Amino acid sequence: MNQRYKGLTLAVVGACFWGASGTVIQFLAPVFIIIYSSLRSKMWPRRIDAISIVVAVVGTFILATGGRFDQLALSPLACFWGLIAAFSEAINTVLPGKLFKKYGPIPVIGAAMLVAGIAFLPIYFTQPMPKLVPVDVWVIVYVRKYWLNISTLFYLNTFSYLIFVY
Repeated sequence: MNQRYKGLTLAVVGACFWGASGTVIQFLAPVFIIIYSSLRSKMWPRRIDAISIVVAVVGTFILATGGRFDQLALSPLACFWGLIAAFSEAINTVLPGKLFKKYGPIPVIGAAMLVAGIAFLPIYFTQPMPKLVPVDVWVIVYVRKYWLNISTLFYLNTFSYLIFVY
């Protein structure tokens, strides 16, 4: 096996083993969105939103510390990148608000995906193409067609609840 692939494999395994819990921190993005919308509207969050914030922060704290106040169960780097991912997701949701209001979320996100796909197209042609067996192709098609579309549908439907942010 090539040294480059050994290093890549080690990095992926390390990220999955040591940083997997850090990815849970990124799900604090709704907390940032609620705080932003409360500051922008100059209103306190609704009771259910406040309870959601408390539950999310306490749960993340327990996950990050293992329930002990004197230590972190995660590496500081995993916590840092989890918070950066949460903040980035919140920005990604709130920033195109006026466009969502004018055109709706589906055309805006579709146009963004098209532009991103075109921008990353040169990288695609420089990468080696893996050898795929028919089962691999069917799994890719299945995940792309069903699960990615379902998750995107749920994600887009949440924008109807975020209208007060814009």
